[in-house]
Amino acid sequence: TVWSQFASLLTRIGSPQIRNRGTLGGNLGTASPIGDGLPVLLAMDAVITTLLPNGDTRSTAMSEFIKGYRQTALQSGEVITSIQLEGIGDPHDYRKVTKRYEDDISAVCGAFRWRVEGDRLVLARVAYGGVAERPLRLLDTESLLTSRAFTPNLIEEAVELASSEVSPLSDVRASARYRRHLVGVLLQDSLEAQIASMRGGEVSP
Repeated sequence: TVWSQFASLLTRIGSPQIRNRGTLGGNLGTASPIGDGLPVLLAMDAVITTLLPNGDTRSTAMSEFIKGYRQTALQSGEVITSIQLEGIGDPHDYRKVTKRYEDDISAVCGAFRWRVEGDRLVLARVAYGGVAERPLRLLDTESLLTSRAFTPNLIEEAVELASSEVSPLSDVRASARYRRHLVGVLLQDSLEAQIASMRGGEVSP
């Protein structure tokens, strides 16, 4: 599979009936803050191509496409025609936390993409759904992760910073405190998996 990580996430989204009828464009167009495809598109630096009623097309970066709670950059009559992605070849993974494993709405969904050169990250994408009024990238955390050598100490700092960058709400799926905790846990798991792969399977203390 070209995009095996996303294929794995898809098994956690909805029921088989929904997966067979739903589209990534539909997930994007609803602009739900808990739409599982949206943090993935943010992490993959997606560009959304749309068709205007007059026949013109335009392209909008995913970072500019979601304007607020269930609000997009789409104009009246404008439709999504394609989505372009970057970094399919980079290490990336997606992590979804729900009350039950299958057919459940996320409490938090994390999407991560890394690019490593030597002992440091030269690119970091850290995106979440379920932690604000819209899916978001944690830009300060990304900057920190690419600022110096990639070590367990840096991971610890990044986890603390990431937890401070989100502003989740409490609802029937999870409390705000738990969601903030999950932001750090999911980031740490992803980073430790990446550093372990660089070192042959074990994270140094």
